[in-house]
Amino acid sequence: MLSGWDETSVEEALRAGDLGWTQLRCVEFMANAFDWAESVRREGVVRVFGNHPGAVVHEADIAAVAVAALVEDGHAGETYLLTGPEALTPEQRVRLLGAAIGRELRFEELSEEEYRASMRAAGVDDDLIEFGVRLGAEPPQAASVVLPTVERVTGRPGLTFAAWAAEHAAAFRN
Repeated sequence: MLSGWDETSVEEALRAGDLGWTQLRCVEFMANAFDWAESVRREGVVRVFGNHPGAVVHEADIAAVAVAALVEDGHAGETYLLTGPEALTPEQRVRLLGAAIGRELRFEELSEEEYRASMRAAGVDDDLIEFGVRLGAEPPQAASVVLPTVERVTGRPGLTFAAWAAEHAAAFRN
């Protein structure tokens, strides 16, 4: 089961039941960078509220851990916090993305008010805006902690953001 930071009634029901389960918890996905694609293509800029390091995880690593949990013994009842192999700020990820697409990109850190205004203009719900403000201002400490979980479960190191950016460079080019 792929889940977030906080347990819900689904996790509680799994724990209470007699089915074997494995919980995959991720702090942030590398694929969230797709949110930057339009502004990168149009303006060569990424605007973000909060420039805190995050150990973002590659979706292929999540899949690899899920496959291991499904086909190998020994994973039932485990909760795995999945991270990438490095903690990078959004600004650092923007530089790596620029290198992957062969274009210098600008990074602009938004103020809280600029972030709120941009989200409202995009039609984002107030609850989601508040969640984003909370994450941008004070991300959970776990967000920047690199863990060896992917390598321990799969036997190979986690994939880097530079690798992710190279794989998806076409989405960010004009």
